[in-house]
Amino acid sequence: MFQPNRAILRAEWLSRQFPGAHLYLLRNLDALFASYASFEKGYFFASWLLFIGKNNELPLFRSYAEYKKIEPYEGHIYGKKISAWDWLLQDFDWQDCYDLVAFFWVLALAHATRYADLVINVSDLGSEGKLHDVARQIQDKTGILLELSDFKTSVQPSPGAFRLSFEGVRLIRDGLEIVKPDWSRLPDGVLTSSDRAVLDQVLG
Repeated sequence: MFQPNRAILRAEWLSRQFPGAHLYLLRNLDALFASYASFEKGYFFASWLLFIGKNNELPLFRSYAEYKKIEPYEGHIYGKKISAWDWLLQDFDWQDCYDLVAFFWVLALAHATRYADLVINVSDLGSEGKLHDVARQIQDKTGILLELSDFKTSVQPSPGAFRLSFEGVRLIRDGLEIVKPDWSRLPDGVLTSSDRAVLDQVLG
């Protein structure tokens, strides 16, 4: 059993290397954003920007890197003068950070439609009425019966209520042109109402 937390855009490749049942755990975008925002110094936001900067020549990230002028962080140049976090986030406000998280959230979900045998909304694991249904779905796909009753997740306060900006939508659409998702494989009812609104905004 593998649980690659930081391989969301490599998961399709991994699924080809390791045949089996592939489950994608989907977290509510607003909850994910609030969780990222709760960490000091914008750790997760800066980590995504470091990733884009390091891969800014790849077609999937080129539009984002060009629009936000994200270049590779040269630690040996900036090291003692300014931290990677401060350097990368100096021109970002909360709206920019929300758009950034949404960019990866949508593209990761888009990738999942190409390889995942089952998409599980983490929100459903907090509902006692849905736990047995999720456990049954996992057992049907894997043959493994999991005990999920002890699952816990925390909810962090959000820095505000956000909606994707016009440029945020454009950048995600540029990425989707490359990913080429198969949305017909996304089960009905797997998205929360707020997540469905985000996807509807992107897909038009």
